[in-house]
Amino acid sequence: EVVMAAVSYEGGALRYASESLKNDKEVVMTAVSNNGSALSAASRSLRNDKEVVMAAVSLHGYYLCYAHYSLRHDKEIVMAAVSSYGNALQYASLKNDKEVVMAAVSNHGYALEYASNSLKNDKEVVMGAISNHGNALRYASDSLKEDLEVVLASLETDPYAITYAKKLVPNDTIYLAAKFGVPWDGDSCCYEGLCHLVEQYPDQVYKFDVETGLCPFMLVASRQQNDNDGGSSQNLDALFNMIKICTELVKFYDFCGETNDEDFHVVAKKQKMSHANVVN
Repeated sequence: EVVMAAVSYEGGALRYASESLKNDKEVVMTAVSNNGSALSAASRSLRNDKEVVMAAVSLHGYYLCYAHYSLRHDKEIVMAAVSSYGNALQYASLKNDKEVVMAAVSNHGYALEYASNSLKNDKEVVMGAISNHGNALRYASDSLKEDLEVVLASLETDPYAITYAKKLVPNDTIYLAAKFGVPWDGDSCCYEGLCHLVEQYPDQVYKFDVETGLCPFMLVASRQQNDNDGGSSQNLDALFNMIKICTELVKFYDFCGETNDEDFHVVAKKQKMSHANVVN
């Protein structure tokens, strides 16, 4: 009774129970229903009990890591785990099951890392992953990293996927970076910012898109006006720095949305950029 009261209050107390009580299903079920991590203290036989394990992973998919290996093959158990915690796929033995992997990447795009190589090369699976974490593209097969449709889709949810886009469309790198809102300074850890891309492709700052008639500066200005997704401060930083670079273009851009297109294009062609113009 004392142990039951303890595990009812805090499931983790199971670790202090006797070996016989760690093998008592009623006690263990009470413990894991309160705290899924208590599964780690259960007996080997109960870690291989489907009802017990299901109770644990229903609280959080991570607890699949404490299940007996035989239940990591159980599709019902695994689906329950990855549906609440996609990265639980790393503990499962069904990494080549498309339904399981789709459930995992739909919950967390980075779960793609733990999929089988064949599913990392499955376009539907990869598109499912990048729909919520664009940079999950890093875990896709090399061939899908070179699929323009996939790369552009990844930019929709993570502008830092520009790292992959610039390899496919080097002549439109700055335009895409401005369009999808790549921050000016980037990520100090590993991701390039707009400032780094401008240094690499200086002439593209003045390049107008054939279809839209817009140049990168105009896109950055437009995003600052219209962006209500919480990233406006980053867009403002990019805009200020683009203004420093495109001083002459700014004179011909009306922030209310009107431009003298003829003059704007003439100035863009005349104004040349050098690394000395870039103010980081």
